Amino acid sequence: MLGSWNRIGLKAQFMMVTALNVAVTAIGVVILVGWFQSQQIEEKLHSFSVNELQSLHALVISAMNRRPGDTQNVAIGVFNDWFQGRNTDYPGKLWSVWGAKTTAYMKTQDSARPSKRPADAIDKEALRTGKPVGRFINGAYRYSLPIVFGVTRGADGKNCVMCHGQLMGEKKGGVIAVFSSSLSTAADFAALRRFLFLVLGCAIVAATAMMGVIWLVFERLVSRPLTMVTGAMTALARGEKLLHQKDEAIKYQSLITKESDHRLLNAMQMVAGLLSLQSKTSSNAETAGQLLIASNRVSMIARIHRRLNSLDGVQTVAFRTFLEEYCREFSEMLSLEEGAKRIVVADGVEIELPAATVVPLAFIVSELLTNAVKYSKGQIAIRLEADPEKGHLLSVSNSGSALPQGFDPDGSKGLGMKIISSFVKQIDGELRFGPADGNQGVQFTVLFS
Repeated sequence: MLGSWNRIGLKAQFMMVTALNVAVTAIGVVILVGWFQSQQIEEKLHSFSVNELQSLHALVISAMNRRPGDTQNVAIGVFNDWFQGRNTDYPGKLWSVWGAKTTAYMKTQDSARPSKRPADAIDKEALRTGKPVGRFINGAYRYSLPIVFGVTRGADGKNCVMCHGQLMGEKKGGVIAVFSSSLSTAADFAALRRFLFLVLGCAIVAATAMMGVIWLVFERLVSRPLTMVTGAMTALARGEKLLHQKDEAIKYQSLITKESDHRLLNAMQMVAGLLSLQSKTSSNAETAGQLLIASNRVSMIARIHRRLNSLDGVQTVAFRTFLEEYCREFSEMLSLEEGAKRIVVADGVEIELPAATVVPLAFIVSELLTNAVKYSKGQIAIRLEADPEKGHLLSVSNSGSALPQGFDPDGSKGLGMKIISSFVKQIDGELRFGPADGNQGVQFTVLFS
């Protein structure tokens, strides 16, 4: 399994991890929205049921207050007819349930009359506890409101005490009756399901669009520009005959960079952030470490790129300050990659140079630093001095192995030396090399005006 994962490539791995994270986020959003909407539905049905049964209770209080003088039981008839009429318009069903004392008393008065018994477990719970009960059950929202003798408003009046207390023997706290409501939830939850399917569809569309954007970031804003830069560097390495092609490639790459630089930097920051996030969520310590190193390296590359890009539109640059900041960032990048602190120091005089000269010099320094890191383990030093012949002198030295006998940078087959030679010629400079101070290591020197 792990071998198959490693074989699919970093880009595919990144896309799969991103797709999984997007899918989990979309599912989480749908679940959260569904829960919130179901709570809203329950709150709406509960409020509707409470209002309806409170209105019924008010009607009952009014009817009971007229009982003593109502010899024809008109109030009771109105109460009973109310259920029949209201159930015609009510978007559910309403009914009442007698308490135990009321049921027993009514049997003694009219044994042929059917008892109003509990319809379900909700009614039984309200009768048993004397507290309102409301919840979803069997595709409906059920709510039962108990009328408690001596406690519920209206159940402590003189007429109620005379009837239920003296005649029926009800004690304070006993449940006289229960008013119940049942509202169908089919329409509400059908609408909720349609809404959730719409949210899920939108999430799928958004996820697809995001994956497409990420793919474009990798393919167009990272892979292609880097491929073009590599192609340009390869053309430079072919020698004097390809210098014209090199110039055209650099001009073309400069145009591409100016147009997409902002998006490219954002893409690098996003990649670094995603790699860092994935390192925190990875359960494999080695994978997490590698992802964190990759995140740090992408962040450092973005910072160096931003520094070079900041020279656009600048006429002159304080070159020693530029080198000091560049070396500090380069040292940080080496420390992140190698796990140990590597010192790259810049020293010498401060000079103001045209930005057009600083950019080639920055590439030269970058290549010389790369070679120094490759062939030495100690401190790397960069020095900037005045030179009586050319005007300025830039040197990079290290404490590594000496150059091989008969070394000739113009005849070197290495891409790095060819790039260095090309940029030295571009600024009309001169490249020298030899042992560093104390005959330890190597020092490369670039003289330029």
